[in-house]
Amino acid sequence: MEYGSMSEQEIKELKLVFEVLDRNRDGKISVSEIQTMMDELGYDVSEDDCAKFVEKVHHSAEGSISEKEFLAWMAKYREKSSDSVLMDAFQAFDKDKNGYISRDELKQGLELMGEHITDEMLDSMIEEADADHDGRINYEEFVHVMNSS
Repeated sequence: MEYGSMSEQEIKELKLVFEVLDRNRDGKISVSEIQTMMDELGYDVSEDDCAKFVEKVHHSAEGSISEKEFLAWMAKYREKSSDSVLMDAFQAFDKDKNGYISRDELKQGLELMGEHITDEMLDSMIEEADADHDGRINYEEFVHVMNSS
């Protein structure tokens, strides 16, 4: 089964996590198993919150999550998390908040990160990223470059 862009190793590790959570070895994670794990990790989470989580992942009030559902949810969560990181990075470069990274914003951002690049390197970076050739980088172009590197 395909789980987004997760590698075989990530899937294998998450299957091990599932096995640890599935204390009674019935092939499903129950609300009480989730709550026990959260308690052991030091999180004060109510049974109601755990039940809402299970319902959200399972899309019913059955009260448990299969390994397949767990992996699908983790793949979806991972993608959302990755999108959030990319948006944060884009916004860090987009100083004037106009939805574009200009040449100057890119240069300033890279210098703040300790990257000292020549004007030629900067021009090359913009040329590679700027698919619509408007001299600046929009979010979609930024994501494309980040995902292909």
